Amino acid sequence: MIKQNKLAISLSVAVSVYGASSIAMTEEGKKKWSDQAEFSYVTTSGNSDTQNLALKNSLEYQLTKKVKLKWDVSALRGESDGTLSSESYATSLRTDYDYSKSLFVFLVTGWEKDEFAGVKSKLFIGPGAGYNILSGPKHTMATEAGINYVQEEFTNDTDNSYANGRLFGEYGYQFNEKSKFTQTLEYLHDFDEVDNFNVNSETSVTTAFTDIFSLKVGYTVKYDNEPLSSAYKKTDSVLAATLLANF
Repeated sequence: MIKQNKLAISLSVAVSVYGASSIAMTEEGKKKWSDQAEFSYVTTSGNSDTQNLALKNSLEYQLTKKVKLKWDVSALRGESDGTLSSESYATSLRTDYDYSKSLFVFLVTGWEKDEFAGVKSKLFIGPGAGYNILSGPKHTMATEAGINYVQEEFTNDTDNSYANGRLFGEYGYQFNEKSKFTQTLEYLHDFDEVDNFNVNSETSVTTAFTDIFSLKVGYTVKYDNEPLSSAYKKTDSVLAATLLANF
């Protein structure tokens, strides 16, 4: 569910750390573990003026040559004039199996909470498959399709359980060695209620200006066709400039 329609201009400082201090190695000498952590301070404006603190972490482990595990965790807390105005948490665990260089299947399970958007708890689990259409070096493109079982509890003491279909696509264009354009698009559909669907889009350009630091400018749009009530707007949009540090 989406709380409000806002155009947010944010300046984020993110620190990304790749690899763990004790990293397992494969027989080929490659790292099994990789970790990306992000810390952001975001100022938004729109329906409300808030200051948000965001934490993200993505941990990957190459279990075998074909099997990869990924664990994502994120948290967001915002205040407006000393009053809590936004708070959300999410975590997911995903297992990927590569049938070939292009074709893969996955199983994902996760949990989300965003009471300011009316969601007290959201659990989901389901399988999916994907295909890498383009693998570079200039152009990359991947698609995914999956089905999830979703169970939601709302802040108005109601709940809902349904089967959810997911379509996802990602396109990337490498302008040069340091700059890249990325576009993602996700569609989520409730099979039990045709009017209950979500569309998520992110458009971004990332430019590396040193070996460590990069600047990412992205525009994210989240659309919920059937919010919990009329108090919640259907569309959320965020324009963000993010400073990334990779080690």
